[in-house]
Amino acid sequence: MGQPSVVSCLIQTCRDIHATVLSRQKLPANLLQLTFNVLTNISSSPECRALVWKANLLELFAASADRGQHPKRSKLQTSLLEYWLRLMLALSFHTDGQLNILKLRDIFDVLIELYSSKTFPKLVLDIIRNLCFHAPSKNRISSCNPVVNILLLNLGQKDKAVRMDCSIAVLSLLCNNQKAKVHLKGAGLGKCVQNTLDRLTLEGDVHSADDMKYKRHLEDVLQIMQG
Repeated sequence: MGQPSVVSCLIQTCRDIHATVLSRQKLPANLLQLTFNVLTNISSSPECRALVWKANLLELFAASADRGQHPKRSKLQTSLLEYWLRLMLALSFHTDGQLNILKLRDIFDVLIELYSSKTFPKLVLDIIRNLCFHAPSKNRISSCNPVVNILLLNLGQKDKAVRMDCSIAVLSLLCNNQKAKVHLKGAGLGKCVQNTLDRLTLEGDVHSADDMKYKRHLEDVLQIMQG
């Protein structure tokens, strides 16, 4: 029988650390950071991700999310959730990562609850943005009202990173997907985008290259919606 690979050992260590932190046992904080950072960094490898899927590692995420936002959470439990979200974000840049995240039970409910409780909201929004690129799931995502509401509410935010995320997300949902267009039109996306563009024009709030990119995203969204 062959020896387990280094990645398999790393995945098992993540499992052990996860269990230790959730049970409030003592653990060196740097061990938590090091283990999850290494796994996050090597998750760009298809071979690494294949082992993550085989081990069903992501099934632990929901418990971490639940404990990490509990009023009586420990500092390590908060850190564990942050590292989980960073791993999930890294995985969500890949199609197989998007698929496996979207396979998780009640994943939208978990992400929405985290966002609503302001628990690492930018990381959560980044993950949602990336999931919107998963072509087979665009109908499902665009028909999930709480997710769409998050995107629409933040589309005109003053925070430029947040509004850019949302403009990318809605544009990716609309691309080559008529059903998503119908869903988002019903949610009021067209009016939201038009109001945001009118405000940008009125305030002259377009200065940097990123501002111009954001405005183009909105114009592209409006063009698709009106087409």
